[in-house]
Amino acid sequence: SSKTLIKNSAFNYLSRRIHSRGELYQKLKKKDYEGELINEILNELEEKKFLDDEYFANRFAEEKLFRKKWGIEKVRSHLFVKGINRI
Repeated sequence: SSKTLIKNSAFNYLSRRIHSRGELYQKLKKKDYEGELINEILNELEEKKFLDDEYFANRFAEEKLFRKKWGIEKVRSHLFVKGINRI
């Protein structure tokens, strides 16, 4: 079914690295999956803690601020692009 394909694709992406909900939505949408079904699967993944924007934002910011020496505004800008509006 479409849901199974979407879920498999989502897990495939998540197996490589953590993603924000917005990032994962965009990647799945590029595969021409229906937006409503994507959201349904992403909601399920959030409920089961496979997808967590707060965790993603914290790890991303930590990596970029402390290891890459990015400034806070650059981190915020990149998080915004990834679908994270507030940190």
